[in-house]
This record gives sequence, C-alpha cells and structure tokens, in this order.
Amino acid sequence: MKEEGLTDRKRIWEVDLLRALAVLGMLYFHWFYLLDFWNLKNTALFVDGWEIFGNTIRNTFFMVVGAGLVLSYQHSQLKEQSYLSYGIRTMKKGFILLVIGGLITFWSTFFAPDQVIRFGVLSFIGTGMILLWPLVPKWYALAAVTGLLLWIESQWGEVWNQESLWSYILGFYPRYWPSLDYFPLEPWLASISGGALIASLIFEKAERRYPFFNLPKFLQPVIWVGQKALWIYLLHIPVFAALIWALDKIGVY
Repeated sequence: MKEEGLTDRKRIWEVDLLRALAVLGMLYFHWFYLLDFWNLKNTALFVDGWEIFGNTIRNTFFMVVGAGLVLSYQHSQLKEQSYLSYGIRTMKKGFILLVIGGLITFWSTFFAPDQVIRFGVLSFIGTGMILLWPLVPKWYALAAVTGLLLWIESQWGEVWNQESLWSYILGFYPRYWPSLDYFPLEPWLASISGGALIASLIFEKAERRYPFFNLPKFLQPVIWVGQKALWIYLLHIPVFAALIWALDKIGVY
C-alpha cells in the first residue's frame, strides 16, 4: 500500500523498495503455498528456512506500514493540516481495509470452509493503523508500545485461556484454529509500531535526515510493484490459482 499523502511530492524510494521486495517475496511464498495446499508439491513452508523467509517478508511489510503512518503524518504537517485531520484520514483508510478484509472473510466461507479467514492480513493492518495513529507524533510512545508488546508476547503468550473472538484477534487463543490467513495483534502489531519508531527517527518533515543516493533506473520497475501492493495482493491469488490449474492440466505438476 502506498503512503498516503505522498503522491504529490518526491517519494522516498527506499521505502517503496522495501515494500516491493516484501511483495515479491510474498508472491514467491504464496506460489508454493498454493501448490502445497492443493497437494501438487509438498513444501514444508512453516519450518526451518522457509519459516525464516516467510517471517522476514511479513515483518518487512508491516514495518513499512508503520513507516507509512509516520511519513503520512509528517507530510500532513507540511501541508499545515491538523492532527485530527491526519487521524480521520488514517482511520478512514484503516476502515476501508477492514471492509475489504471482511469481504475476503465472506469469500473464504465458500471456498475454504475448513480454513475460514477470520482475521487476515488486511483486517490486521487496518486495525493496527486505527490503534497506532495517535502515537505517531511521539517516538518515545512508539518505543514504549513496541517494548510493551514484545514483553507481553514473551510473558503472557501462553497463559491466556479464553476461547473468544477477542482472544483470537489479540493472538492469545488457547488452541489451534485453522485459517488460510491469520495475523493477530500479538505479536505482529509490534512490527508496525517498530517500523513507525524507526521512521520517526530517520525521517523529518517527510524527508531523510541522512544523505542518500538517487534511485537507480534499473530499480524503477521494482518500485512500481511496491506502489501497487494492495492491488497485487488482492489479485495474485486468483491469478495464481488459474495458472496452477492450467499448468496442472498440461501435466507440469
């Protein structure tokens, strides 16, 4: 997803690049995930190297979401917009993601009834944006929240034993509940707040605090991927499914 408010100014290309790399990694991971899901190619995606690769992709993308919150706020300041205006705009964007996430949940009840998506990545990102935007102006508040979230995960992650929707969303559900896509607030919210913390320390007035070289031309197509991340996320599964079906029919798998 694009940083809101950066369309009419020079973009910070390294943020787009990190997002693009995360999206490309997601595409690679999901291709093998679908092959494994349909028993066309067995791949242990949640152990060893694959697990490290997957978690790196997820954390990178969520940290870029946090950086986007900070850059959007800093740009709103340059436009002399109010703090409340920034908050309303961010919450509106978060609610849009929640609605799209809800539609995906509805879709999954028909196509994967045994693994319904109850709180997937878009629902998580939308909720994270709504929860964290008030902290964006204060880097020390972000630092405190990031540390608190990590501490809660290390101390309380195994002791919550209530079977409820809230415990599922928070990430403390006491038993395994199969889902095609599940990103609870704990531990993943720490990645968004951590990304926002880093961005608040290295960016000021929506510009770098440090000198950096210009975007190499050969990276421009990759940057485009990062700028179209939401559309790529929404379309890649049906496109991959169609491709895999066709390849299976001609005997590739």
